[in-house]
Amino acid sequence: GKVPYKVAVLIVSAIAVIQALGGVAKIIVIAGPIFMFIYPLSIVLVLLGCFKKYIPNDGVWKGSVLAAAVIGVYDGLGIVGAILGFSLPAALTGAYNLIPLASQGFAWILPAVLGGIIGGLKGKNRQTNI
Repeated sequence: GKVPYKVAVLIVSAIAVIQALGGVAKIIVIAGPIFMFIYPLSIVLVLLGCFKKYIPNDGVWKGSVLAAAVIGVYDGLGIVGAILGFSLPAALTGAYNLIPLASQGFAWILPAVLGGIIGGLKGKNRQTNI
């Protein structure tokens, strides 16, 4: 059930060549939404990892990452929408703009903190296994 090594190398090389032919601008268009989804998750995970001895249970991790992921998906879809010419619903955009620090690109901070608090309270009887 595995892909042979030579086939995998051929596929990866073909994708790299196609992306290279598009230039840096094309690579940024492709990578932008992915990065907008990944960066809040990465920062939350690094911060939680730095302070893991102070984290009471797994719920904090789950709640923080879930909240950051939701905001990351919104940010990524916003970029995809700008590229493809569609916009997200006005009510959703209005709610997003009400989040503190959203105009600076840090809308994920407050939801991640609140998600961590809620997750921590929900999972207060379990110990951190991470």
